[in-house]
Amino acid sequence: MALGRERKKENDAWVIRLAPAHHTNPHDLGGKGARLQWLIERGFHVPPTWVISTEAFARALSKLPPACEPRSLLRAASTRAIYARSAEAQHEIMQARLPERLESELRDLYRAHIAEAPWGFAVRSSATAEDGAIVSMAGLAESVLGVNDASSLVESMKFVWASFFS
Repeated sequence: MALGRERKKENDAWVIRLAPAHHTNPHDLGGKGARLQWLIERGFHVPPTWVISTEAFARALSKLPPACEPRSLLRAASTRAIYARSAEAQHEIMQARLPERLESELRDLYRAHIAEAPWGFAVRSSATAEDGAIVSMAGLAESVLGVNDASSLVESMKFVWASFFS
């Protein structure tokens, strides 16, 4: 556990709604999510936004083969094996069953808010390592627009996650 961070409670939501005075650790929101939260806290209008916590992402990836682990893939980035390893990671993510808790929270989110989204939901990346001082991955992750059913929301999220490994 990092210094200064509160221990996560087992019942903390994995699908987090961004809102004013919502004191969530920016690390749990990913890069884009943390910037949107910053704007919300300063009174800017931001459409209703939810993020998948980094804990949920880590739990989902923990079920994949070790060769699909992001740090392992980054170490292989300078070798020819990266293409096959990336393709394997993408395939494994798309075939994986998400933790039931995450799927349940996504389905609940969809049912509770689809009436507010006549054109469907947009699913985008907010990875913690997407853009930083050493690495820029701008444009790497896919976005999915017009998601109009709960099952598609789950599959779209997996597709966005898998695209990060391209």
